[in-house]
Amino acid sequence: MLEVEGNQVNDAPKKMYVFGDSYADTGNIRKSLSNSWKDPYGVTFPGKPAGRFSDGRVLTDYIGMCNNTFKF
Repeated sequence: MLEVEGNQVNDAPKKMYVFGDSYADTGNIRKSLSNSWKDPYGVTFPGKPAGRFSDGRVLTDYIGMCNNTFKF
């Protein structure tokens, strides 16, 4: 993250790029390749199957919420 001092405005980043699958579970997988698009995946978050293997938020979800990058 970049912090700017002086007269410049410190806006929250609009996007977050995460490299490494151990930190993010974005659900970016084809429906034909995975059962993660079916119940019970996603019951806790986001409330329906979304292609994510985790049942709940992961580290990058919390980071995004803390710096207002993403609002859930």
